[in-house]
Amino acid sequence: MLLYENSSALNADAEPDGILRRLYYPHGVRFSADGRHLFVADAGAPYLNVYAQGCDEWRGVRDPVARVRVMADAVFERGRHNPEEGGPKGLDIDRSSSVLVVTSECQPLAFFDVPALLHLALAGGSACEPGALDLSHELSLMEEIRRMAESATEAHAMQSSLSWRLTAPLRRVRSAFRRRPG
Repeated sequence: MLLYENSSALNADAEPDGILRRLYYPHGVRFSADGRHLFVADAGAPYLNVYAQGCDEWRGVRDPVARVRVMADAVFERGRHNPEEGGPKGLDIDRSSSVLVVTSECQPLAFFDVPALLHLALAGGSACEPGALDLSHELSLMEEIRRMAESATEAHAMQSSLSWRLTAPLRRVRSAFRRRPG
């Protein structure tokens, strides 16, 4: 998931300021009352991810400081019609910032204690520890993965085409002749 600073410089061509890792299909997003923690519901997993702000900013690459299971495997599998579903689809925090609620197709409501979640997140370590990768490296990895996926899609489309299937016997004959000695 990409993070952008809400400023006057934000436009369609802006580079992200941060990246949140280990999210498959983010659906619900809420900040803690102090803005130092971010709770993200992941529709593709039975977890709620908790991220921590680093040294007074949300820049750089972040792994979750806590992953909290919000549903049993049986509930998750019952709603898993495809890879994008099964997990929590929404979340909210009450006005007092003490109760977090998540919802999904097969589990209408589940309630969690926000201070307990934050305690769990803080037990994971300091939020000011530098990440292993910087933002530009992470973005280049994401771009490389996107290019590889496009290449695989193009190769699959070519191999599924009528011309590829019609020329298959010719490729087999050519291959047989190349393997023959001398």
